[in-house]
Amino acid sequence: MITVERTDFMKALQLVSPIVKAASDIVALKAARITANGEFVVDANDLDRSMRCRLPYQGQPAEFMLPSPARVASAMRYAASDQVTLSKDEDAGVAINAGDLAAELAQSIAPEDHPGVDLVADEEWGVDIGAGELAQLARLLGAISTEETRYYLNGVMLSHVGDWTWRGHATDGHRLYIIDIPLPGVTGELPDGIIIPRQFLKGMLADFARTKNPVRLSYGMKGLPNEVRPDVTLPVHPRGRVFQVSGMLGNVHCAVSTKLIDGTYPDVMRVVPKEVATTVTVTKAALVQALRALTAMSAEKTRAVSFDVEEEALRIALKSPEVGVSSYRIPARVTGLHPTTASIGFNANYLFDLCAALKGEEIVFGLSGQPLPATITDPADTTFKAVLMPVRI
Repeated sequence: MITVERTDFMKALQLVSPIVKAASDIVALKAARITANGEFVVDANDLDRSMRCRLPYQGQPAEFMLPSPARVASAMRYAASDQVTLSKDEDAGVAINAGDLAAELAQSIAPEDHPGVDLVADEEWGVDIGAGELAQLARLLGAISTEETRYYLNGVMLSHVGDWTWRGHATDGHRLYIIDIPLPGVTGELPDGIIIPRQFLKGMLADFARTKNPVRLSYGMKGLPNEVRPDVTLPVHPRGRVFQVSGMLGNVHCAVSTKLIDGTYPDVMRVVPKEVATTVTVTKAALVQALRALTAMSAEKTRAVSFDVEEEALRIALKSPEVGVSSYRIPARVTGLHPTTASIGFNANYLFDLCAALKGEEIVFGLSGQPLPATITDPADTTFKAVLMPVRI
């Protein structure tokens, strides 16, 4: 019999549930593998991502599969007990008891059929980061492509640009987000231009964004360390490299790794205009208010708005099949106004996403005229830059 704290057990199951769900078509991965031998370990693997949660327990060593971890976690929310006991029966499966709640879960998968997890066994690059750096990475999510054809755009490309500065790039071919993040505590070397998958980043931010503890980003060789005899160290068997995040979430230590995207990221910096002819500075609040008012006039999912630049204002207009043409004029500081840059069109949804990614109160649009891309910057935040392709109106 094994005894664990209910809240810790519930937290571990909630963490592994998305990975178990993603692997639902593979029989051997339809459940989480639980091993109790010195630590209570919950493993999940969808062949692209691996997760291991570790927490304290009391009881005898055991190993078994736990089906439907998301459903079990939901049930634990209503269990009137601080502790959960689990016991393995060869015939009945796994018995779970928490106060007045009792369940017997059928065993259809053998623990030895589970492939285990692929975590970093030999770190080649690593750094401890906090919530601030995680929040910076989160700003790139809006520009990551979901297109399967150009699969190499389905993630964030990370590169070293000098000293302590690391740069993240994300693009879907229509917009490009670039952010510089200082990481003074980096150890080791990271291959330039690695591509971290979108799904891993979204899960990582969902799990760790609110933690007050530092988390560890790691890159290195994965292996098969010995877990049956923790006092014996076996050689690591190289099986490729993975990118990993790990840290404490309450009393649960969580480590999740991912395969990197195997592809070559394009040279996105060549599309960033070196110089712009016209700059238009507006407040983010005014721009968002104008966009909300105009897009309310159209039921279309993809809505294009035109920017007509005046000497001291920006007139934003939208043509709707249902209503007609509507416009909204907001104050602006304009430099270098020229007839070739006085009018340009943008996807309104992309502008909303940009406003969400920008931190400051002002937005600066750098315009060079149709069909050249526009730059978007924040005077109060020099770490972030965006490039947006115009659309025809």
